[in-house]
Amino acid sequence: MTAFRRLIKNNCPTNKIQKSRDSKHYNKLERQKKISEGHRSFTGSLLSGLLLEKSRNEMRNESRRRRF
Repeated sequence: MTAFRRLIKNNCPTNKIQKSRDSKHYNKLERQKKISEGHRSFTGSLLSGLLLEKSRNEMRNESRRRRF
């Protein structure tokens, strides 16, 4: 009986839907984490002066280019 129940539980469509929802949520969280890490590394490099040696004008042009 337990094996039969397990079979039903694993093949239940709602269970599959829940699994796919969970994976979508997980992927979303991963994507957000990557984005925030990117922001952090960008600001870190800004603070360390890798991008500060550029003139303000160049930085402004770059940000303008990135927007469009």
